[in-house]
Amino acid sequence: MEQAKYIKTSRGGRKLLCKGFSFTINRKFKGGIVSWKCTKYKQFKCHARIVTKLVDDVDYIKISKPHHTHLPDFQCKTNRNEPYVELDYE
Repeated sequence: MEQAKYIKTSRGGRKLLCKGFSFTINRKFKGGIVSWKCTKYKQFKCHARIVTKLVDDVDYIKISKPHHTHLPDFQCKTNRNEPYVELDYE
């Protein structure tokens, strides 16, 4: 499983980065499980989702809905160094 990478937002929150896309917290569950939705959810009606689980003080990623309705945002300076990964778009 892949380890989660986060960045700090301008408002002091955090975003999850994965394969050139960014995600915001959607819902928190018991046991250190957090559901994340794509930050372009409203703009592009993107339903891509990721779930993170805290195991031994490390957050791990599980991509629950991998398909985005838009291209990755490599304009974001935190994503410029991430490798481009070809994904299926609907």
